[in-house]
Amino acid sequence: MDIQKNTAATNKSVVFKFKQLCLTIFWLCAMNVFLMYAYIRRIHQEKETFGDTVALVIILTIVWLIGILVLSAQSDVVIDKQKISRRLFGLTWQRIRWDNIDRIVVFPITKGTSYYVLRGFNIYPKIKPSIKLLPAGKMAITENINDASNFINLLNNFIIEYKIRVEKKDSLHGESTLVSHI
Repeated sequence: MDIQKNTAATNKSVVFKFKQLCLTIFWLCAMNVFLMYAYIRRIHQEKETFGDTVALVIILTIVWLIGILVLSAQSDVVIDKQKISRRLFGLTWQRIRWDNIDRIVVFPITKGTSYYVLRGFNIYPKIKPSIKLLPAGKMAITENINDASNFINLLNNFIIEYKIRVEKKDSLHGESTLVSHI
């Protein structure tokens, strides 16, 4: 495979934004507005009870927790010469230095039983962070980003430069095969 050195990776940060982030934010806002509307309407009808209030708080908490998980999964991926990182609304919440990457596991993400949709990437650090949001301190990324081909090329460049091990799986829980690039 002929991989050319990308000058953008050596000189500045390259940001990859996820597709459909605005739709996700809209969905979260719509769910919260709907729940608040239903609660206010219930109060207006004077049928609100303490149990309704507790139920609303629990449901809103669950919606927000799911929303945070979804937003973090769709946060920007930033690649520069020193590290790969995840950023949400301008705040970097996860980073792994290139020299700290133990391996990258590539696996297909499917719909149903066999319909191939896109690939997922789990990036595992050699030294795990003391505070970790994901098991094993890994960074999980999917191909559902703008300019995915440039993202793959940049990853391949750093895989070669830092001699990062790449494992490919036929399914999420399948057997791993060592490969030289993504």
